[in-house]
Amino acid sequence: MFLHVYLFCSSFAHVPDLDKQAHLLVSQGLSFNSRKSYSTSLRRYLKFCEEYLLDPLRLDETNFLRFIAHLSAANLTLASIRVYLSGIRAWVISMGHPPPPIYSERVKWALRAVGKSDPDPIRAAPISYHQLLQLQRSLQFTRDNFMFFTAVTLGYFACLRASEFCHNPKVSPPLLPSALRFVQAPTPYCLIRIPSSKTSPKGFSLVLGCSQARVCAHCNLVDYLAQRHAPASDPLFVLKDGTPLTQRRLAAFMKLHIPHAPSDRITPHSLRAGATTEAFLHDLPQQEIQQLGRWKSDAYKAYIRPSIPVQAQTAAKLAYH
Repeated sequence: MFLHVYLFCSSFAHVPDLDKQAHLLVSQGLSFNSRKSYSTSLRRYLKFCEEYLLDPLRLDETNFLRFIAHLSAANLTLASIRVYLSGIRAWVISMGHPPPPIYSERVKWALRAVGKSDPDPIRAAPISYHQLLQLQRSLQFTRDNFMFFTAVTLGYFACLRASEFCHNPKVSPPLLPSALRFVQAPTPYCLIRIPSSKTSPKGFSLVLGCSQARVCAHCNLVDYLAQRHAPASDPLFVLKDGTPLTQRRLAAFMKLHIPHAPSDRITPHSLRAGATTEAFLHDLPQQEIQQLGRWKSDAYKAYIRPSIPVQAQTAAKLAYH
């Protein structure tokens, strides 16, 4: 009897530790970017409820419609409003309550109306292989410029997000030189371990083959590492003065040096969109495109963005056929 009581009390004493661990696991289920966006959403929602003297825990259709009308009046886009609603949903779930009925039919209609009034989004223009060739011909290859060029080609050929190879310690651990392993097989390749990603918080591995072309990310990495001259504990891409490559610096380099039309919006995301678009235009099978960008669904289709010259050729193709 006493033994059973002792075991029960001993087990009960460890319950708070289990609760703490469970809460930690729940919080880690969201990426850093999601947690940041959702915390902003929650602050905006609580401020809205305070302004209109509403109960924030009254999670019904009427309050959601009021909040949507409030955000729409502030000229927020449909995408932003959806993030705010998702933030409220995540907040409720994190408190241990069932998911609130955010997307009722009337809420869907209201969101549809907001979407109709949104301007067309200005998406990042895709970068083509031809633009990489132009960049290679025009660029003066100083030590730093070659580092930038290597980073650009890696982002393109590996179809990476900038956050996966640029330095941002708040989002993910840095990509180190030790994460690269070169293999001299019949076709040389580099095995790269990305430490963390938006969709894979624990990281993922990818194979970067040698393109055997004029612009080759694999060959650039080999040459760059030979002249890097920085501690192995530093991020892979560092400037000559030792400062790491950030997404902002990469964006500034691309806008300044990559040839593009004045109307094109060139960002680091142009690399991922460019690789996907080129793969599609060259008739790569869907499975290979999904594998290239590590998509598990047909979400890759949103990254297929033919350039204006390619779109301009459609009329000729229709007439020819």
